[in-house]
Amino acid sequence: MDKPTYIEDIFLEFHNRLVSVTTVSQQDILASASFYNLISAGNNVTESQSRFMLKLLEKYKTYVSSLEFNYKENLVKPEWRQPFRILDDTKKIYIEIDNAGKQWICLKHPFALKDKFNKEVQPSLTDDRSFWDPEQRVRKFSIYDINLILLQKFISDNGFIIDNTFLDYAATVEEIWQESVNFLPYCMVSDNEVVLKNSNESTQTYFEKNKKENIFDNLLLAKNLGFRLEKITKPENLVEKIASEHATKFWLKDIEKFFTIYKNISGVVCVIVDDNADPQAWIEKFIDTSKKNDVNSEEIRVCFRTRNDENPKFNDWIKNNNLGGPIDNARLLIFKNKPPKWLFKDKIDVKIIVVNKPFPPSSIITQSWISNHPCVIYLDKLRPSITKEKNIVDL
Repeated sequence: MDKPTYIEDIFLEFHNRLVSVTTVSQQDILASASFYNLISAGNNVTESQSRFMLKLLEKYKTYVSSLEFNYKENLVKPEWRQPFRILDDTKKIYIEIDNAGKQWICLKHPFALKDKFNKEVQPSLTDDRSFWDPEQRVRKFSIYDINLILLQKFISDNGFIIDNTFLDYAATVEEIWQESVNFLPYCMVSDNEVVLKNSNESTQTYFEKNKKENIFDNLLLAKNLGFRLEKITKPENLVEKIASEHATKFWLKDIEKFFTIYKNISGVVCVIVDDNADPQAWIEKFIDTSKKNDVNSEEIRVCFRTRNDENPKFNDWIKNNNLGGPIDNARLLIFKNKPPKWLFKDKIDVKIIVVNKPFPPSSIITQSWISNHPCVIYLDKLRPSITKEKNIVDL
C-alpha cells in the first residue's frame, strides 16, 4: 500500500492497530478513538488536539509499526491535510423564529462555559430541554423552557453579545410580568403574614377562616387555592420552594430534609410504603431519622399489620415501639400501598402524601389520590420515573 503522508491518514491506520495492543492504557485508547471518529467524519482538529495526537503516535510507535507501516520520519516534520480548527470563543444570544412560527432562544458560547451555564441557569439536568443545532453551532431553548431571570444574569456576568431580538423579547416579557401583577392570582409574604393578591371575596373569606398562626401552613393553603408564592427572590426554605412552584409532585433524596418540612408545618402527613419490598426495614430507618430530628414518637402511627404467617415479628415490633394505637394525636400516618377507607370517611385533611419509592404504588385508589393531591413527595434515592408526570420538582 502507498505510504500515507498526512498525519490524519497515519492516525486512522494507527488507531486500527492500537486497539489490538494489550498494554495501551484505557485513557489513551479512549482519546485515540475520539480522534479517530473526528477524522473519519472529515472534521478538522484543533492545534491542541494535534499535539495530543502526535504524543500518542510517538508513545506507541514501536507497538504498531511494521515494514509496511512506519511513520517515524513523518513525526519529524508533521504534515496535516486540513488546517487546524480555530476555536470559536464567541458568546452571543439571540431569538430565532422557525418555519412553524416557534420562537427559540439561541445561545452561542465556548464549550468551557457549558458546566457553568448548567449550574447557574438550570441546576437540574432534568430541566434541560435544549437541543444542539450542529449547523449554526448553537444551543437552542424554547422560550417557555428556560428561566429568563437566571439567563439574563448569566449572559450579563459572562459578557455575551446581546442581539436586539433578545432585548426586544426580554422587554416584552418584563412588560407582561408587570401587567400580570394586576390580574394573576399569587401570594406574597409581608410582615411575616401571607397575603393573597388579586383574590375575590369568597376566596379571601375562605383563606381568612382557615389560615393558621403558622406562616408555612398558610403558604401551602394559599398554593392549594391557586395562589402560589411569587418568586421575587430565591425561596429560603423547602416549604417556600413547594409554595412557589406550579407543580404538585416533588422529589427528595434525603429523609432528613423531609423532617425539616414536616416540623415546619402542622396537620397530617401520610406515608405510603411499597408493598413489594420489606416495609419494616424502611420504616425502622424512617423512625430512627425522626428521633434524630426530635420528632415526638407519639405523632407517628403505623396503620397496618402483617399476617402471622407472613411476618409476625413486624406486629410485635410495632407494639414494642408504641407505634400502634389511637391516631387522635398522630400526625404521621404510615400505610402500606393504599390508605384505609376511614381516612376519607373521617374527612382527614392530609397536607402531604409521601411515597417511599420512585414510582406510584400499584393501588388504583392511591394513584388517583396522588394525581389529585396538591403536594406529593417521592422520598427515595432514585428520581421518580413517571411517564405521565412531566413536571417533578427537585427539592
